[in-house]
Amino acid sequence: MNNTSPIMIRCREITEIDLEAIAQLLQKGFPKRSLRFWLTNLKLLASIPQPTGCPQYGYLLERDSTPVGAVLTVSSRRCTDNNVSLTQCNLSSWYVEPAYRSYAALLAAKVWREKDFTYLNIDPAVHTRPIIEAQGFRCYSRGQFLAIPSLSLGGEAGATVTRVGTEFLAQCDSRDRDLLLAHEKYGCVTLYGIGSNFSSPFVFRRRLLKGVIPCAQVVYCRTIDDIARFARPLGRFLASRGELFILIDSNGPISGLPGFYLNNYMPKYFKGPIAPRLGDLAYTEVAMFGV
Repeated sequence: MNNTSPIMIRCREITEIDLEAIAQLLQKGFPKRSLRFWLTNLKLLASIPQPTGCPQYGYLLERDSTPVGAVLTVSSRRCTDNNVSLTQCNLSSWYVEPAYRSYAALLAAKVWREKDFTYLNIDPAVHTRPIIEAQGFRCYSRGQFLAIPSLSLGGEAGATVTRVGTEFLAQCDSRDRDLLLAHEKYGCVTLYGIGSNFSSPFVFRRRLLKGVIPCAQVVYCRTIDDIARFARPLGRFLASRGELFILIDSNGPISGLPGFYLNNYMPKYFKGPIAPRLGDLAYTEVAMFGV
């Protein structure tokens, strides 16, 4: 008679009591990141109100109450250019222990069960891209445009860019104000461009291209055209911080910006009814975790 108990595998939402174990699991899956990195970012997720129907942290796969897989989720309510409201969910830091990867489908089914949500995978490893495409994800940004804004010959004459301050926030649309305040707390650089007839918010995150070259990754702008309009003052401000380059999600060269298109570099994918807009990585792992 075999008295061996069956293995119990289940998927559920991550809760506060799981955080230490989840941090240890993710540190194992992503050894270049420290345990402190994961604990800090889980604490950040704990402080952010989540849209209805979204978990606070994400989901875990567990065997007999021990986490063996996890995916973090960063969710937000968004408004499209056509004023359509939607829930966007960035899937981040997906890891399942090798011995349990045959159960990963359970985790996937739990994660993207809402048909009306837009799900993002903005940092897929090369070997996982065919897998997520088979799961219904589509590429919306094929590469990156590496701009050198200080070399721009166009743009708005007399335009200026300044670090966001109280006087500018008072003039902002409420949605821009909330976004800028939140991303300042996440450690992003929040700027405001002022032209003769319009103004525009910008959010950047510092990163090292190829681990060596400092650049400013675009986290948020209203349109990519706004980057070109304010290219020279943006370039001067960012150069004063040692960032000569701007990294922008793109499907090709960008008119009005000098630079280079890097095809198939840092492609981004989505699943759902509405494709994300280029130039908008607000409230994602890029903005919040700096990855």
